Amino acid sequence: MKQILSGFFYSGGTVSSGGGSSALPQMVSWSDPREGAFTCPVPQGWTVEGGLTRMAALDVRHEILVTSPDKKILVRIGDSSIPSFSLPGQMTQSMGRTEGSWYSPDGLHKSLIMRYLPGATFLTHYYLPQRVGPVCQDSKPA
Repeated sequence: MKQILSGFFYSGGTVSSGGGSSALPQMVSWSDPREGAFTCPVPQGWTVEGGLTRMAALDVRHEILVTSPDKKILVRIGDSSIPSFSLPGQMTQSMGRTEGSWYSPDGLHKSLIMRYLPGATFLTHYYLPQRVGPVCQDSKPA
């Protein structure tokens, strides 16, 4: 896995693309401005937003948004708007809490009761509809 992932990281330099080479942006270190909890290499000159967000004592979320100078590329790591989840079960059902409802066992930390969804299903049925509106898949090839 380390060997595969190492192919996705660069620290700046030159990359050859077919007949020529193009310079990649130099990477600089960006530090979480909220708590200094982490650092992340980002392309120099790009706009960086985000950091660590504490929703509750045990609900800590990170989010980094990196935008290219021409605003054509957006890289997102994490999303602090995604809540914590609790699996539906006998205990929550006996309390009248069904899937899709909110549960707060300690009165401070809220969790959305939802069954596990595979990544693609979570993306198309939960995340994207909240971010961009309804998403449909065309079953006919183009």
